Amino acid sequence: MEQKKYKQINTKTPEIQEMILSYQIGGVAYELSQRLEISPALALDLFYRSKTCAQLHDKRTGLYLMSNGYIADDFIYEKQRGY
Repeated sequence: MEQKKYKQINTKTPEIQEMILSYQIGGVAYELSQRLEISPALALDLFYRSKTCAQLHDKRTGLYLMSNGYIADDFIYEKQRGY
């Protein structure tokens, strides 16, 4: 059986990077909704308004390299500190 050859995608384009980040944010929101026992929509809203989310968008922080659980931990710690 012949295997299909797929065209390799340049993952460094801004469009692809935004798609990857959006997927990651969705994963973080789901993680938060489970831990905090809130709706995914509320978790997403709270996360988007946070410093942690702003840091996730800033590539210089390297936060985008971390797991969804790690980012959720950062968000929860941020809220516990009252930011």
